[in-house]
Amino acid sequence: MISMGEEVLHSREIKLRLIDMEYQGLSGEELKKEIQRLYVEEYGEKLPADIDIFSSSEANSLEGGKSGYDGTAIHFKSKENGIDEVYIISQGSQGGEDWEYNIKAMLAGQDIGQAEATDKFVSEAKKRFGAGDSTSMIGLSHSLAHNNNTTAHLLYDTFDQVYSVNGAQTNFYQIYNNKKAVGLDRTGVFFRFDLFRRTTLQ
Repeated sequence: MISMGEEVLHSREIKLRLIDMEYQGLSGEELKKEIQRLYVEEYGEKLPADIDIFSSSEANSLEGGKSGYDGTAIHFKSKENGIDEVYIISQGSQGGEDWEYNIKAMLAGQDIGQAEATDKFVSEAKKRFGAGDSTSMIGLSHSLAHNNNTTAHLLYDTFDQVYSVNGAQTNFYQIYNNKKAVGLDRTGVFFRFDLFRRTTLQ
């Protein structure tokens, strides 16, 4: 039974298993069944919410994009149980395109293409799900995906929370070199980056 104010996926273990599941190439229906199975295994009870799935491959905002971003949005919704949460699972490095981006983004601090794509995908997912301001937006990530989620969060306030494992950290210059695009001055960049550095990711 979920306590009041507790996330539907409230254990570290199920978040880790869900991040791993993102790499298995499951269809939306297969993913729904696997999430329901995981929930029973982890908590010993049926998932108390409906599930809706939206893949980045379906996103109009990313159509024709060359960033290489991949991810899945999962909406857990139950009016009866007070559940309204969206989990965005962004994928880590998968191929040559991602490794090229790693060099430009995390090493050189020049590129934010996948972070921009992350924010666009989250925005479209919110519209797709009919999510409002009260809907919790939670990023799940590993490796490169941590850089995508956290950089998007720093630049665009994309998420309410970010949970990552073995993450590739945001390069300060990714924020600094793109500050004008999001209306930040130099002071704003330092403030956001320092605030984020002091904040423990959930």
